[in-house]
Formats: sequence, C-alpha cells, structure tokens
Amino acid sequence: MLHKFLFSCLIASLAVVVVAFAPAALASNPVTYSANDTSPDAAGAPDITSVVVSDSTQGLITFQINFAPGTDQPSQDSYNVYVDADQNPTTGDPSGAGTDYLLQYDGTPGGGLGFYKWDGKSAYQFVSTSSLTGNFTGDSQYFVIAASDMGITDGFNFNVAAAIGSDPSTSSQVDFVPENGTNFHYSIQSKPTITLRLADWEDTSTAHAGKGFATAIIVTRSDSAAAVVGGATVTCTLTVRGRRVAAVTHGFTKVPWYKGGPKKAAVCTWRLPANSAGATLVAKETVTLGSATASKAFTARIHK
Repeated sequence: MLHKFLFSCLIASLAVVVVAFAPAALASNPVTYSANDTSPDAAGAPDITSVVVSDSTQGLITFQINFAPGTDQPSQDSYNVYVDADQNPTTGDPSGAGTDYLLQYDGTPGGGLGFYKWDGKSAYQFVSTSSLTGNFTGDSQYFVIAASDMGITDGFNFNVAAAIGSDPSTSSQVDFVPENGTNFHYSIQSKPTITLRLADWEDTSTAHAGKGFATAIIVTRSDSAAAVVGGATVTCTLTVRGRRVAAVTHGFTKVPWYKGGPKKAAVCTWRLPANSAGATLVAKETVTLGSATASKAFTARIHK
C-alpha cells in the first residue's frame, strides 16, 4: 500500500509499482533470418550471422542477434534493432526503411539500453518503458520488448545493425542485416493472453456526509508490466444503506505521485448523501481491458 494520503477532492499522492522482466528465453516459434552477405563486411566490424525472432503468449517479442564467434565485444560494441511497426515504409524514418521504433544497446562506458520513437521529423526520441530488457554477453545478444509498446498486433518489419562504438548509425565499422537497406518481415504467431493485476490503491482518508469521496487504483498489464493509463474502461459502484449512489466522475486522471512527479491512475468520485452520517459506504472500482479485469473494494464509515 501507499503512504496514506488526504484527498483535496481527489488525490494527494499515489505510487506506481513497476515490475521488470528478466531476459526471456525464445518462445516455441522462432524464425531465423540469415545474414546472407553478398559483399564483405567493414573491416573489424562485428559479423552478424543471423537474427532469430520469436513472440510469446505474454505479448513479448524476442530478438536474438547471433555473431560469428569472437567478432563482437559487448563491452565496446553497440547493437540497434530498427522496427517498422506499421509495416509502411513511407512513414517513420525515411533513411531507415520506414523505422518507427529503435531498440538500442550501447556497451561503451556511459551507455546502456534504450527505447526510442521516431518523432516524425528528424530524430528518435527516448521513450520510457518497463518492458524492454536485454542480455548482452557472448556471441548472442538478446532484446525483449512488449509488442504493445510499439502498437504491434499482427506483424512488423525490421533490420539490425551492430558496430564498434556507441552507435551503429555513426560508426564506420558496422554490419547491417539485411545489407541492402531493406527490411525483414515477421508475423506475430502467438495470441497474447493479457491479464490485469491490482498494483496499488487508495481512497479518501475520511468520508463525510454531503462531501466528495474518491477512490484510485493502479493496475498493470501482464504483457508489459506497465500501468494502464488509458484505453480501458473504469467502472465505479457505491452504495449507502443498500442504495446506490451514482458516480460523479470516472476515468483516468493525472494525480500527484508521492515521489517523482505526476502519474495517471483510474479514479472514481462520488458525492455522499447529506443524510448519510453514521452509515457505512461500500464502494468498488474496476478497470476492464478487453476480457481482463482488476477490481478493488472499499468500505468506510461516514462522518458528519
């Protein structure tokens, strides 16, 4: 639970529980794309031999980049996976075969793992996500990310680059796959089964007759562990002495987070009956996404 907070009509503080995925093993449906080099690679560059892609029923996509033994050094190399999520080469980065998203690992000092989106103009902008993980050791490097983070439902196009230095797009010692500036295509093979988990909740610390009462819940989705902040239905019910009280508002609302800045949560608000002092309210808030739901029940004694 959060630290208890007071509502000033809505919410004063809220926290998000974030779950990180460990690098996932390949699913049972891997597709292998061979490098099939027809021209020599740049001297000294990491030599990609193949890329293996798979997806899982949890909605995760795995990219496994395989190298000729001894040609890559994760501590001094970088790896890019360029994804054309909408399968339309006329949108996205015009110099990158329509790339909409970039997954990057920079193994040089000060580098790290990052997720970027083409801004529609001239650059890739960093995007925060809890689903992107990786494993960068030996001669096979792995990226794992939720398909939902890129809006992917049925398939995507992609290409891969590896280089000495912090960024394949600026290195002269680089290997591209495919090498002709085009994309591979991958079709999603597993039907994701998404579930919702109640991660955190809070309600007005004291309920007063004739005043506002509010509840807030944060739910996370199983495919990405990200908090649901839209695109779902928020249902609110509250009864006093067996009589239903209609919600005043319901939906996703930005609220102050108790440490680190504002976050969105699913929020329900009601106005309690003026003659309800001494009664006990019973409330329930539910978030529904497709066939998945998560709920939290609340009870409170109503004061004058």
